[in-house]
Amino acid sequence: MNSLNAAERLALAESVSRLLDDLHGAGQPRRPVGEIWRLCADMGWPLALAPESRGGMELGMGEALAMAERYGRGLLEAPLSDAMVLAATIGVDEAGSDAAGAVAGHLRRWFAGDVCCAPIAADSRGEPLACYALPGSLGLALRHADGGLYGELYALRAPRHGIDPLIMTARPEAAPVQSQRLADCSEDAWRMLCLRRRAMSIAEILGAGRAALDLAVGHARERVQFGQPIGVNQAVKHTLAGDWMALDDAGLALQALGDALDRPGADVALALAVAQLLAVEGAGRAAAHALQAHGAMGMTWECPVHFYLKRVRHLSALLGRSGGTARLLDEIWRAAA
Repeated sequence: MNSLNAAERLALAESVSRLLDDLHGAGQPRRPVGEIWRLCADMGWPLALAPESRGGMELGMGEALAMAERYGRGLLEAPLSDAMVLAATIGVDEAGSDAAGAVAGHLRRWFAGDVCCAPIAADSRGEPLACYALPGSLGLALRHADGGLYGELYALRAPRHGIDPLIMTARPEAAPVQSQRLADCSEDAWRMLCLRRRAMSIAEILGAGRAALDLAVGHARERVQFGQPIGVNQAVKHTLAGDWMALDDAGLALQALGDALDRPGADVALALAVAQLLAVEGAGRAAAHALQAHGAMGMTWECPVHFYLKRVRHLSALLGRSGGTARLLDEIWRAAA
């Protein structure tokens, strides 16, 4: 594992921000998802966690979470988190070693940026839902059975926008069109895959919340009413200060989670539950308060603040079956005990 120092980790995170700023700068139309995914693949990001012997960067989860926080800020509309975690689990060579394996070949093309794939997860009701779906794309579901990791490709029904207008979702058909055993996978390896996917979503939520807070602070400084910026009002500035503190706490918890995930044999249950609770609640409040600070303008298409609230809501809903305040508090209590 190539652990980076603080300066190197910051440089990596800022490279993600610079690319997304170039793609989604002020006044620029949003690029097609396929083009965005190709750029991510050209940067080598889907293979960030994969071993160097298989063409990856072999970074740790601390670095991956720093990247995810930045593309959460940038509202990336591509399934980079799922690709990074999956590539680290199966390895690029394993995914492409069986020439006759349709699923393995599709994954290899996905990591290379040649095709788009829509990861399938359970929604808040436990039903399968493919996110980042495009017309003609296939959904990918993972399952663990008989000591192996299986990949299943599904045809998707007509994609449509859900909570997040930047992410198209679709329901998969009842039966997969292709299924393949991708790699040997122990119970511990499967658990780590699930934990990593959950951690990456938490980082994206935190990034979206921080971006919303930045917009709210900037607006509170510039918006003048009755001859003074609205930020001088205690109801505004104290709310934004409280949101900053909540997100800072969540950021520290996310760093602790990354350290735990990178330590072999570490019990990450407590760190994961704490990070999720703080990020989901802190980002949810910050994004909602940012919308309130902007007033009615915040819900217009010209103002991006509502996109962050919707991204937080979307990702939080997908985490809902492993979260919810009461369940997370119980998880924290059991892990601490």
